[in-house]
Amino acid sequence: METPDSIVLDTAASDAASTTTITLKIKDRDTGLMVDGMKACIVEHSSIACETTNSLGSFTIINVPNDEDVTIALSKAGYVKYAIPHGKGGAGFNMSLTIDSLSTENKAVTDAGLTLDPKAGRVGVSIISSPSGNDGVMLKLASAVGDGPFYKDTTGKIDKTLTVTSTQGNGLIFNVPPGEHELTASKTGKTCSIARGIGWKGTSSTARVKVIADMKLMVAISCL
Repeated sequence: METPDSIVLDTAASDAASTTTITLKIKDRDTGLMVDGMKACIVEHSSIACETTNSLGSFTIINVPNDEDVTIALSKAGYVKYAIPHGKGGAGFNMSLTIDSLSTENKAVTDAGLTLDPKAGRVGVSIISSPSGNDGVMLKLASAVGDGPFYKDTTGKIDKTLTVTSTQGNGLIFNVPPGEHELTASKTGKTCSIARGIGWKGTSSTARVKVIADMKLMVAISCL
C-alpha cells in the first residue's frame, strides 16, 4: 500500500568519497503515476546544476559533496515542496518517494483541525527498515516548537489520538520555525538513528533537522 510521504530505499550508493550520487524516483500518491517535471536542486550549492525528473519520475544528481551536510529541494507547481537531507559521509542513496499534491495535503491538514503557517516549515519522519517494526516510535523536537508531533494511522491519515507511530511509520511536526533543530526518535528497548544518510547526524540519539519555510523536510529513521 502506498502511503503519504513513504520512503523506499532501493539501494545504497557506492562507498563514501569526496563526492557522491543521489538518485530519486518520485510518485504521486493519489494517481500512482510517476511525477515528471519536478525540479531538484542542492540548496547549499547553487553552482551544482539543478535536475528535473523525467517521464519515469526519476532524476540523478552527480558530484554531490559528501564531506558536508546538504539538502535536496524538490518543487513542482501543484505539489508540496519537499526537502530531502543527505548527511555527511552518507555515501549517497537511490530512493523512491511517494508525495502528496497540495490539495491532498491541505485537506488532510484541515481535517485534522490544523492551520499551516507559510512562513514556517514542516518535519516529516518515516520509520523504515526497522526489524522491530515501524510502530511505537515517539518523536520530539528539543526546542519544543511547532505543532505536534502528529502520527498517521494505518490508512495514512493523521490521528490526533496517537502518541507514537502506527505500523504505517509516519510522524509529522507542523509550523516549525525555519532554522536548525534537534530531533529525537525513541522506542522502548531500541536504539533509533538516521537510516542510510537521509538526515543530518546530531548526537548519538538525535538528528539535526534544517527546516526551510513552506517546505516539508523528510527524515528517515531506523530503530534497531
